[in-house]
Amino acid sequence: MKKPRSVAVIGGAILFVLLLALCPASAALIPQPTVTPSEPAPANVTARQVSSGPGDKLYPAVSGRYILWYDNDSSSLQLYDMDGESVTQISGNESVPVRMPRSFDLFGNQAVWMGVNLQAGQTDIFLYNIEEGTIRQITDDPALQAWLAVAQDYIVWTEYANESDDSGSVYLFDLALDERFQVSPLSDDAEIQTLITVGGETLAWSEVNATSSIIAVYYLDTETWRTLYRTDQERESELVIQSVSSDGQRIAYMVLQEGESLLVLFDSASEEFIEIPGVSGLPEADADEEALLLFVSIASVDGDLLVWADDRGRSSDIYLYDIGTGAEMPLSTDTAEQAAPDVAGEQVVWMGNDTGQWEIYLLNASDLQPPPAATPAPTPTPAPAPEPTAPPIRILPRLAGR
Repeated sequence: MKKPRSVAVIGGAILFVLLLALCPASAALIPQPTVTPSEPAPANVTARQVSSGPGDKLYPAVSGRYILWYDNDSSSLQLYDMDGESVTQISGNESVPVRMPRSFDLFGNQAVWMGVNLQAGQTDIFLYNIEEGTIRQITDDPALQAWLAVAQDYIVWTEYANESDDSGSVYLFDLALDERFQVSPLSDDAEIQTLITVGGETLAWSEVNATSSIIAVYYLDTETWRTLYRTDQERESELVIQSVSSDGQRIAYMVLQEGESLLVLFDSASEEFIEIPGVSGLPEADADEEALLLFVSIASVDGDLLVWADDRGRSSDIYLYDIGTGAEMPLSTDTAEQAAPDVAGEQVVWMGNDTGQWEIYLLNASDLQPPPAATPAPTPTPAPAPEPTAPPIRILPRLAGR
């Protein structure tokens, strides 16, 4: 099986991104749109811009009353408190964040990120305790860490042995146990593990072996596993895991197949697979590394809400799907580019280029009025059955001294 292009680029682009992290702060990661910035089209609720100041603000993450984003002007992570409408810089000179999608995350009182220690010349994972205002270094390792997520007491990430390694392995750090684990692949011949994410007690990641790509899922509380989706060996296809809801019940992922993209939502309570119609956010075949990197943060799910960036119109806009009602609605409908949405509870955030530079926007979904005619919920797609010969997943402690 040919290694999927986007997976290869995701691995190979780590060095590219690390070099960007050391570039002047004025260097923009994402090309600016060529259209003239305009005001958002009238809607029943208008998103509120919560960032300000010079430079781009990128890749927001939201949890509770906090929003976390990368500030390109200062090459730092900024934490926004919705209650006080205040902004605090949380990263330091020994933990310079990398401006890359899914290189930092936020859950409750904890913010985590992939940081560069310029003196040591290596990347590591750092944890910021919001209540205490303290930074803790989680890893101290010459390997490269990427694609982070945090939920409950768990931090997960993909790790690459060096800059030329595009295979990757996935790891978990249990804050309650203060212990690090390597998550073993489902198949013994797995060549790639990447894009791991976590919600509640649920881990999900993308895995590639010699014959197919799969979405692998492991439930920490029951110590059980499943193959959520397996690609058709006869068709050119690959899978990109996107998000797990904070309670671990729902998983969103993209299926890229023969030039078409499909956004799929899995509900573990009902065992239903819901295909979200009309999504067209697939990068072009000749898309550069920056566009493909942004593609890994195209969708987010929490509770009954799924949000994603979609370029079905003149530019990329943010859409919302209400799982309970089957209603879909655009949250932005202007000519400026919108990207990298995240949702937690009723709070939806994204980055938009309405002002000519990337800013962070916030919208409370509970204030939205449903569209006049709600879209009927799609017919659930039966789950592909996992191969009965696949071995149970193992979570192995990290070897001491490595």
